[in-house]
Amino acid sequence: MESEVDFSTAPSIFQCPISLKVMEEPVFAADGFIYDRKFIELWLHENQVSPMTNQPM
Repeated sequence: MESEVDFSTAPSIFQCPISLKVMEEPVFAADGFIYDRKFIELWLHENQVSPMTNQPM
């Protein structure tokens, strides 16, 4: 029997700062933060700045 894992209480280091979900594919970005690849790619498609620092990326 498989049990489901509750990620709602995962430490913030494992959470993407954009989605606030546990990262599936963490990537280290030029701004020094780690994001889930899917969410940072979507963000940068619409914005050319860091979601954390608001500096150009």
